[in-house]
Amino acid sequence: MTRPWSCTPRSTPTPHPTRPPPTTAPTDPPAHDIADVDLDDLRYDLALAKTVDAAATTFDGLITFTITVQNQGNLDSRQVQVTDWIPQGLAVVSLDGATDNGDGTVTWTLPNVAVGATLTRLLTVRVVDTSRRPFRNIAEVTADGADFYDVTAGNVVDVEDLDSTPDADRANDGTYGPVMAAGGIDNTEPNAVGQAGAGPDPEDDADIADVDLQVLYDLTLVKTGPASIDPAGVARFTVTILNQGNVPSGTFTVTDEVPAGLVAVSASNGGDLTDATARVVWTGLPSLAPGATTTLTVDMRITDLSRRPFTNIAEITADGADAYDVAAVPDAPGRPATPAADVEDDDSITDADVANDVMVDQVSLPAAQRNNALVDEDDHDIAVLDADVVYDLALVKTVASPLVAPDGTAVFAITVANQGTVASGTFTVVDTLPAGTAFVSADNGGAADASGTTVTWNLPSLAAGASTTVTLTLRPTDLGRRPYRNVAEITADGSAGYSTLADPVSDSDSTPGDPGTSSADSTSVAEAGVGTDTSPVSMCW
Repeated sequence: MTRPWSCTPRSTPTPHPTRPPPTTAPTDPPAHDIADVDLDDLRYDLALAKTVDAAATTFDGLITFTITVQNQGNLDSRQVQVTDWIPQGLAVVSLDGATDNGDGTVTWTLPNVAVGATLTRLLTVRVVDTSRRPFRNIAEVTADGADFYDVTAGNVVDVEDLDSTPDADRANDGTYGPVMAAGGIDNTEPNAVGQAGAGPDPEDDADIADVDLQVLYDLTLVKTGPASIDPAGVARFTVTILNQGNVPSGTFTVTDEVPAGLVAVSASNGGDLTDATARVVWTGLPSLAPGATTTLTVDMRITDLSRRPFTNIAEITADGADAYDVAAVPDAPGRPATPAADVEDDDSITDADVANDVMVDQVSLPAAQRNNALVDEDDHDIAVLDADVVYDLALVKTVASPLVAPDGTAVFAITVANQGTVASGTFTVVDTLPAGTAFVSADNGGAADASGTTVTWNLPSLAAGASTTVTLTLRPTDLGRRPYRNVAEITADGSAGYSTLADPVSDSDSTPGDPGTSSADSTSVAEAGVGTDTSPVSMCW
């Protein structure tokens, strides 16, 4: 549009102060006249466009806004001020000559924008508060030089921007629309200033640029350990946590549920062993950067082999995802309200309930960044531990002398050795006296039955590798029965205490109470092998 205005002199020109007026004859006509001057097509018009280098940024990235001012009129702009409103959650990194006003705004003072010229300024910021995302940045021409062209005397003329009002009111520049939504006013290209001022954008001296921080929060955990251990050994489990997301994890907590039958004896990284038979807890583990890993270890030993195999579970029970929750932002000039949004782990439910997780044993960190939580929640993992249970008691019987006097006594030694990998539990040894002999005495609680034909010992548990010896003294009662063959056997043991439904346990090479399977005459435990829970000894008087 054009605003015609005119300047019409109506008074007699003032004579030059250093030169007298010309002398004229009285008959000369008047020395003045009237001239009308119309100044059509005088246009003062500044347009502004604002763009951002990327619509989405990372937590540690820089955001650069470009502000473009174009003189679309036919008058030089003279001095211009451009103000940029920096949204909460962003901090200035570089101003490109602007003045930081200390109130969330920065201002550029441009001395002049020539007719048809374009000037650009850059503003670089970084994210300091992710909860304020998405961010809307607004820039506007807040003062211009149009008044330089005003006429204040005579026919007064007020020159203003053709299609905009330079001011600090962000609410009067058109309909920008929701943040990050298409359809509102947003000059997305620097040359869009050429189309500014049309349609729903009545004021082309202001523009927006929206930017968001795409948050993917994802911690994954893998637990590994030995498949089996010696029952008296210690199993070391390793828990590895990887940050698969694109933001720092913040502090987090890992809980290792100790299964029944195990007890935790040590843990790295300050793991809490207060309730060592139930769980180990690592609280407040330091933040992991995107792509970083950390490793925890816990050592456990077996307390109840009947509970094997042991399924050990570790899980992330608290994380830092809430730090990335989006706060609700109320309506503000140029920025409609945005709702709150909750951020959680991308493919897992972070809680202390191990029963609500799909159980998949991961042996290595997943290659895929995003898992299907219905297939496996990757913030927990299991490691199954078994024990190498070998139950083996061996018995050897010897006599002090194979030949004794007819009125003498024979002393037998019965040695039981635990050749297995587990404690024996209580067991029973029975010595069957040969015909023609009589019981004299027995140590370690050995007792003869009423008929005097057997002597029985009920003995306490033997540790793996340990041995015990009992003695028996007999005398001859019928020399016609000589030579005498004396047999001792383990008739009951504690192997059943190690049995499970899936893994029944018995002596590895003997059947207690079945002398038919044990015929070897071993003179030392070292000779014991298959079928050695019994041992016969022959002797004569």
